[in-house]
Amino acid sequence: MSRVNQIVKREYSTYCQLFDKVKYAYPDVISLYADKKHNPNWSKGEFEMKCLNRPGKIKVQQKHVKKSIYAVVLLIETFMTEAICRFDSDGHMHINKHRRDYTELEERLVPTPHFHRWDENGYEIAYTTPDVIGCAKAIHADINVGLYHVCQQFSIFTLNEEPIQVATYELFPSVSLKDNNKGIDFDV
Repeated sequence: MSRVNQIVKREYSTYCQLFDKVKYAYPDVISLYADKKHNPNWSKGEFEMKCLNRPGKIKVQQKHVKKSIYAVVLLIETFMTEAICRFDSDGHMHINKHRRDYTELEERLVPTPHFHRWDENGYEIAYTTPDVIGCAKAIHADINVGLYHVCQQFSIFTLNEEPIQVATYELFPSVSLKDNNKGIDFDV
């Protein structure tokens, strides 16, 4: 996270507008599909998005084996090809090394789950919020809880003013081996 993004540094006010303004996403709900071509260990899906009349995408990726690991990336390629911002549900703790305004190492350490955005100098910074820290277990348990926080942090709504969602399907529904008819006499 130490490389300088020259586009953000040069056009920081435009970046802030794209980051702060309401973004409308569609459809309301998407399904994730296996990414067999690029990475077979992940499922992915995407929403279309508009912000300040610029088209964009919200890409969602989730690991097959461990569903608590997922990422959400916002792209507005008419501004830059890199992500405007992103959310990581899991992974290693980040250190905002270039932030000189933080004196203590503890202030520069950012645990997951966390967000990423760019600062006025073009550096990517990681940060979290008290709400995200308080909901970390729920964010790991349910991708839609994470998406809710992404929508709140990055001002994303559907046309119905609702947060976006990922459809969650179970391939094999849970089955109970309990005999629900045990102890009942049937007349035969």
